[in-house]
Amino acid sequence: MKSRILSGTQASIKREWKRILARPMYIFAPILVMVFCFVFFLTFLRQGMPTDLPLGIIDQDHSYVSRTFARNLDATPQSHVVAYYPDYISARKDMQSGDIYAFILINRNFERDLLSGRRPQITFYVNDAYLIPARCC
Repeated sequence: MKSRILSGTQASIKREWKRILARPMYIFAPILVMVFCFVFFLTFLRQGMPTDLPLGIIDQDHSYVSRTFARNLDATPQSHVVAYYPDYISARKDMQSGDIYAFILINRNFERDLLSGRRPQITFYVNDAYLIPARCC
């Protein structure tokens, strides 16, 4: 039984290699695609990942903890807090106009939930129209 399976497998491998070698495109196309992708992404990300992306904050809690959270976000190399918004509509308007790439909504009772051991709710809105900044935020 094993010899029949082995001989059938060997015959299939021989047949497929003959087909591949009969058309050189089957060998060179995958190599060319890999080289193209390598060169494309090497030049595309030549200057590294984006840094200091403009970010907005909607702080509905106005607590010490929420302000500390916003300062810590501003301290990261990827983001730079440029504005604090009173509501969702004004932040969305600035994101749609391109003034900011993303904004974070810190809900009410953020500090209370955090200190009581519950998971505080933070909502992050990002503009996916810009592919690279949307993936690194």
